Amino acid sequence: MSMLDDSNTVSCITKGGDVFEFDTSFESCSKYGFFNGDLVETSAGQGLVVGVRDNQLWFEIFGHDGASYWDNGDDYHDLVNKVKVKLLSFNNIEGEEEKEKNKRNKKKKNSNSKIVKDNSYYYSQFSDGSNHRCNNTTCREQHHTDVIRRVLCQKYLFRYIIKSFDIFAYRSGDTTTTNIVDANWMITNGHFGLLADKIRDGANLSYDYWFEARLCKSLDNMPLNIFVHLFPRYKEQILREKEVFAGIIEVVFQFGRKDIADFIQSEFGSLFIVFPEVAKRAFILCCHIQSR
Repeated sequence: MSMLDDSNTVSCITKGGDVFEFDTSFESCSKYGFFNGDLVETSAGQGLVVGVRDNQLWFEIFGHDGASYWDNGDDYHDLVNKVKVKLLSFNNIEGEEEKEKNKRNKKKKNSNSKIVKDNSYYYSQFSDGSNHRCNNTTCREQHHTDVIRRVLCQKYLFRYIIKSFDIFAYRSGDTTTTNIVDANWMITNGHFGLLADKIRDGANLSYDYWFEARLCKSLDNMPLNIFVHLFPRYKEQILREKEVFAGIIEVVFQFGRKDIADFIQSEFGSLFIVFPEVAKRAFILCCHIQSR
């Protein structure tokens, strides 16, 4: 593999025998989560990351004559889950033994192998003990900070970290707890105890205008007093929209929440007037729960 130059490009021979320039800049490689010089494990064996060309991340697999890529490796998610690419080392320390083995094998082949005729670039003969690494100062500095930047560029991992922080942020102190007033956020993330404290203390809470389906998923662990608190705020919508009420009843039935079913049953007087068919269905479901 060639070394990095000042323009963040490398020159390398492909399996087809062509010599191409590959983009190794952080901006181009961050989409894929792997960078020039990384030692990786792939379905075709171990190899080094070359760079980006034609919206594809190219690899140079040990023992292969030239660089190649996978058509279905369109981003980091695809490379990890479809192509099964696994990072082994940022600077290829683990690749020393494989490099020496590849070097010996290359010597046995035709000495007329294609080589890049340029002193600043090297084909992957591994004749230089360090040519598989990024010897350019800028590239070395990039590797030193890649741990953080790799996390940031991997959107799935980054979103998971942010969501996890968002879920547990209120535990960091009283000031943060005080600032949380979104009742629906607390319900969705399972902070029923925090919401109960807010309700008890008379906090000025905010509520979504619509009763969304994601709230139904929280009925499994939602305390009855929280549901009783929410019901008056969404009662008109629940009574008006058949699908919403039917969805609530189905979830209550699924989780066996007899206490919530009893409370809903207490509202049947108005339901028979507005939606008798829904009320009948709900009544049957609630009776079934009571018979358990």
